Amino acid sequence: MNSVARTTHRDRLPSSSRYQLLVKIASGGMASVYVGRRTGAVGFQRLVAIKRAHAHLIEDASFRRSFIAEARLASKIHHPNVVGVEDVEELEGELLLVMEYVEGASLFELSSAAAESEHLLTAPLAVRILLDACEGLHAAHELVDDDGQPLGLVHRDVSPHNILVGIDGVARIADFGIAKSAFPASANTATGALKGKVSYMAPEYIDSGRVDVRSDVFALGVVAWETLTRQRLFRGMNEIDTMQLLRSRAAPRPSSVASWLSRDLDEVVLKALEKDPDERWQSVRAFGEALQEQARDRVGSRSEVAEHVRALVQETLIERRALVRAKQPKETVSSDDEEDRGPTETLRESPQAKTPRKAHRGGIGVAAAIVTVGAAAWLMRERPAELESFPQPSIMVTAVPEAPPPEVPEAPQPEPKVSQPRPRQSHAQPSAAPSLSAPATAPSNPYGP
Repeated sequence: MNSVARTTHRDRLPSSSRYQLLVKIASGGMASVYVGRRTGAVGFQRLVAIKRAHAHLIEDASFRRSFIAEARLASKIHHPNVVGVEDVEELEGELLLVMEYVEGASLFELSSAAAESEHLLTAPLAVRILLDACEGLHAAHELVDDDGQPLGLVHRDVSPHNILVGIDGVARIADFGIAKSAFPASANTATGALKGKVSYMAPEYIDSGRVDVRSDVFALGVVAWETLTRQRLFRGMNEIDTMQLLRSRAAPRPSSVASWLSRDLDEVVLKALEKDPDERWQSVRAFGEALQEQARDRVGSRSEVAEHVRALVQETLIERRALVRAKQPKETVSSDDEEDRGPTETLRESPQAKTPRKAHRGGIGVAAAIVTVGAAAWLMRERPAELESFPQPSIMVTAVPEAPPPEVPEAPQPEPKVSQPRPRQSHAQPSAAPSLSAPATAPSNPYGP
């Protein structure tokens, strides 16, 4: 997974921004991606993912149009299997695309980490991730404008890098940076003008520059083949060689290169990889339905995917969370505010999130050094408390235990008697910290800047 980086003075946004950059999690040729915080009235705070365009590109009018077009297109898609776009901010030499923060890793990162560990991605878990990707991509393809007319949106960069798998077990399609609702034939026919990752490009795109939803079907077919077999499919010595393989090489049956796979999935995946678009599945939904039908009861659950993600990415997520917590603002309360709340309330940080962490910090089991979806969360003896819930920068109102009532002296007796002292009754209620540990046995794969 991309290394977690502390932010510096160069990562500060103008004071007029509603956002704060907390931790850099990825960087590419056009932008960097951060975990950020959005602030608002009455102490409102929320963690988000912020795609920040590189300074040297902001003055490029073509880049600005493309960046803003991505936001406009992606913000129209509302689906649980698509990373949501929440805002665009343009101010004082900054161009920010604000997205839903998905805590987890890309399918590429998860598969890479699994290959370097003993936690391999099983076929049932792979199918579950692929079915989620099909649903998210289909939602993008079915997008309509305000008049209900189809936009004909094509992602054009479907790859393991742009499928995010969260610790909630849900896979989401991300990065619509080169998506198009209309794609003129003359727009990308020049040498070097093809956009996307070459290994996942449809043959017709390479030959003519034309794409439609079936081009995304082909790309997702490559993702499916590689995820199920744990091998690369079209990978030449260079990009030109890879393009030639995409044009001419027929994909082998997945079960022929991965003995653990059933032959039931072969025909479904190979149909998505047909060179002729007319011979492919005509939509990603049709691809997903066929995949699910053949897999039948061998589809993993989202809870199994979630446990698997945690097994592989826990160390990086813990490090990232620690950096975010270190930048939480310290809240203060005036004496007037405390008087308004009354004598039995005060504003303070909740200790529940801290105590269990100390208790479990030494018991973190299987861990991977990078954030990736692998395959064996059920091997974990105990889920680390740090991964149970992401600590939001919030303040909790908690009740202060009432003071015990003053002791009332006994009335004088005619004759003194010796009696045992009565125990004082406490009105303070013990508070039990919520359990953040996982069951002893649990069942069991970036943002593209």
